Formats: sequence, structure tokens, C-alpha cells
Amino acid sequence: MIKPKNFTPISTEEIINLQKSRQIFSDCYLTSTLNALTRTEKGRQILQKNIQRNLETQEYKIHFENIYSQPKDIFITEKEIQNLELTDKFFNPIYVQPNSAVDAQKAVEIAMNKIIRENFFMKNLFSRLAKSVEPFEYNLPSHFMNIFTGKKPVSLNEKSIRLTLNSKKHETFELFKQMQNSEGEFNFVAGTSMGTKFPLTNWHCFTIENVNLLQNKIRLYDTKEKKSENYTFREICEGIKFLTGYFSKDLT
Repeated sequence: MIKPKNFTPISTEEIINLQKSRQIFSDCYLTSTLNALTRTEKGRQILQKNIQRNLETQEYKIHFENIYSQPKDIFITEKEIQNLELTDKFFNPIYVQPNSAVDAQKAVEIAMNKIIRENFFMKNLFSRLAKSVEPFEYNLPSHFMNIFTGKKPVSLNEKSIRLTLNSKKHETFELFKQMQNSEGEFNFVAGTSMGTKFPLTNWHCFTIENVNLLQNKIRLYDTKEKKSENYTFREICEGIKFLTGYFSKDLT
């Protein structure tokens, strides 16, 4: 008789480390979403449900709640994780100190590779135009959020042809006001488009850390640079293309 494998949810410590994990590939949509989910209790519960590890074999089970309206578990072996070489877009190797948070992030990335290979429309057509090292690179944050959590996120201007939030200042302000009034109970990502002004980066996603409209400060966290910066509401409207994510009440 084959002994069933026991999978254990990632620990609170691993979630804290996952929040500090660095984006290596061109998958800021994925890393900024995972980072956002680490910041609330509801988000951490989803991470513990969806990222589990077998402590004997070091195999990961990554759960996706909505693959064409069906839940699906993807299994990732320790060898697959070791074989995923961390490189930049020019295939130059990047060394990162191995740890369980790096492995967990790799497991989600490899799971996305498997899903995209099996399901063509799990990666939107526009993202397929970009040259990538791995299939999981480039995608819409809302797309990943939906298939990972099974919940449709709140989304402002993500799929619009408008390149900034300038034409939606009222909606942007109201959404930020909701975040501010939620007492930190939100998991949101902000994304840029082309022609973005420095210090924001073209075609990049950031985790929204904090909103303080009274002080005119919106703090964004960059998982690639592993640092936070404050921006004014005007800078957000002129430099950010879209906002997408959840309030904790949306994840119940």
C-alpha cells in the first residue's frame, strides 16, 4: 500500500520571509501579488492553503482555485525547484541565498509554467508578445489573482487603453480612500505602462503598502529592488496605469 503524502502549510515565518523575497524574473505581477497577500490575515490564510510542502520529500503542492472554474493542485518536486536557474532577461545567472521562501516562490512560478503550457489562455495574448526566459513571465496581476484565489479582484484601468490614471482621478481617489479607511486590510497592486516617469519603471508592478491621503503619501513596495518609496497622489495618477487587488472582506 502506498503511503499518502502529507503536505503542511507554509509557516508564519516562511510567509514573513516570502514578503522579503526578491523578484528575479520578469514576473512582478506574481511577486507583487504574493507580497500583497502576506500583509493581511485573510491573505496569509490563502497563502497557507495554496502553498504547502511535504516535509519529507520537500515536494510542494500549489493550489489554484480557479482554472477554468475548477480547482487544481500542481505538484512541484525538489529537483524541479533546483533546476529553475535564476537569471536576468539576458540569461545571466543571479545568485540568491537558498531558503524556504525562495523555494516557495519558485514553486509558484514553476506551477504557473505548467498551467500556462497546459492552458493557452492562462497567459493573455498581449503578454505573450514579450520575449521571456520562462513561460510564467509577464501576465496581468488580476489574471493571476483570479486563478490563484478564485476571487475576482477589484480592478481600475488595468485593461483600458489609457496609459495612466489621470482620466480616472475621482475613481482612483475613492479607491485609495477605501484602502486608507480599511486600516490596512487590503491586498493591492499598482502597475505602470510604457513611458513611465522616473523613479517609477516601465511595465512594472508594485505592492501598495500604505495610503495616507491626509499627508498625500502612497507608499509602494518594489519586489525587484526590495525597497519602498512614497509617492503623491498626483505622481500616482501620472505614473501608474492601473490598480488591482482585494479588500479583506472580498476574500471571505
